[in-house]
Amino acid sequence: MFQRIMAFIISGVCLLGGLFMFLFGMSNIGTQYFSLGPTLLGLFLVVYNVFMLYSTFAQKNDQGAGYTSTSAAQSPVTPASAAGAVSASDTRDAKDAMITQAEDTSAVQRVLSTMNQEIVPTVFYGSEANAEAIVAELLPVLVPGSSLDDDSAVRTAIQFYVDVWIRKHGGFSPEFMTTSYIKSVLFDKYSYCGAEAVSTSVDRCVAFVYDHDPKIRQRDEFYEFQQNLVQSNASQNANVETLHLDDADYGLVPEKPVFVAGFPGTQAYLESLCLSDGTQPTFNRTGSMEVQGIEGMVDAYEVMAGGRVVTHIFICLYGNANSTHAPRGFVLR
Repeated sequence: MFQRIMAFIISGVCLLGGLFMFLFGMSNIGTQYFSLGPTLLGLFLVVYNVFMLYSTFAQKNDQGAGYTSTSAAQSPVTPASAAGAVSASDTRDAKDAMITQAEDTSAVQRVLSTMNQEIVPTVFYGSEANAEAIVAELLPVLVPGSSLDDDSAVRTAIQFYVDVWIRKHGGFSPEFMTTSYIKSVLFDKYSYCGAEAVSTSVDRCVAFVYDHDPKIRQRDEFYEFQQNLVQSNASQNANVETLHLDDADYGLVPEKPVFVAGFPGTQAYLESLCLSDGTQPTFNRTGSMEVQGIEGMVDAYEVMAGGRVVTHIFICLYGNANSTHAPRGFVLR
């Protein structure tokens, strides 16, 4: 009796802890606090301890039905006692069936069953076979010597793939979805696997994503083309970037634009630019133009404050670095 009470208390505490971990993880999906590992662990604890509590009650019912009682074994068989015996027998059969079913499933299936079932078809493009395929590619690199029957190794491979998939589909700024950036992030998270293993595994995950989602490949290729163009033009603008920094009309005329480093540089510069009185304006791009002596287009922005256009500024994103100077009438925060 004492052992059953202690098992009940321990399972109840673990159940509450797992439920807290799972709910905390699910409430933080899409934020910097989200981590797949603790969320899956919380779900596992909930499922496991619900099963343990059920087993404790089933054991109590078995004993109450007369399976461990000598006096009950010697008493005449009645319809009620027969019904109790059948019920207990069915319970044991159900347990045996669950064990057999678990043994018949693959490690990939077992790990996938612990994930949010609404996202699994999306992440693995609608096929469990796809999950098996990418895991088979990653295991020899990430966890050498492991097999598809190793739940721990399979969980590592699936989590690694999901980390890459999220960063390729996560709606981040383009520079945060590049393969090189993803590698830099995962080098730290999976440092125990080794830099070469992480690099190779990211490449395999990206190739898998490209094969199943051509739009992602096209997006990345277009961004790479843009970056190459920016770098090529920026190298030719090196001599003119700082030529007009001290001019009164710097940044206020197309011939003397503010130079920034690509599209991310444009966004960062505008976000840090305020009017000299501290007002944070809004910027609306109104067009682009070619300017003699400058490689690449110069973009024109109208500056809005107080519900009206107060001035215009001109920015060229084909620079080697973001300018640290502000046009007259502006300050950089």
